[in-house]
Amino acid sequence: GHITFWGHACTFIDAGGVGVITDPVFEKNLFQRRRFIGSPPPEVLQRTQVILLSHAHDDHTSPESLKLFPKGVTILCPPQVAEFLAGHGIEAKAMRPGEVHETGGVRFIPVAAHHPGARWGVHAAADGRALGWVIIAPVATIYYSGDTNYCSSFADVGWTYAPDVAILNVNGHLKPVEASRGAWATRAPVVIPTHWGGY
Repeated sequence: GHITFWGHACTFIDAGGVGVITDPVFEKNLFQRRRFIGSPPPEVLQRTQVILLSHAHDDHTSPESLKLFPKGVTILCPPQVAEFLAGHGIEAKAMRPGEVHETGGVRFIPVAAHHPGARWGVHAAADGRALGWVIIAPVATIYYSGDTNYCSSFADVGWTYAPDVAILNVNGHLKPVEASRGAWATRAPVVIPTHWGGY
């Protein structure tokens, strides 16, 4: 397996032969932001079997970008995101913390994130409207934080799943000092800081 960072919150994970991508947004222009790197090549998109969405903000959920993926791809997301995508003709599976989805021997488990979940939401809560993800593959266990403030989820993930890799969205919510606390709490030996380099 391998992990490739594609800017901002988008990472492609080869989870033992299952192609997984987090929060793919490839628009050239977002609200007050411009993408200054390229998008993944088409062959990467075609190798994707599972898309993990953390919340509905426009730099994490893009109907236009999702339409670039193969028809049979599985999109896992919070309930509000599934409702939003349904309005754009895109089918997604709504999941809540603790539920499990399995594809090709890889398990995907959503965990609570402390962040607004709605498209234009500004009120943060750890109530399942925004999610992080635990990916349990034969080769490794990976935690993707999504956007979140520091909260109990980091320690919960560390104690429950003991991830080998933690991919943390370091930003205005999870500032560097808090990201260090979060990384320590997950006890992951490998930590990858994301949420930069795209916009």
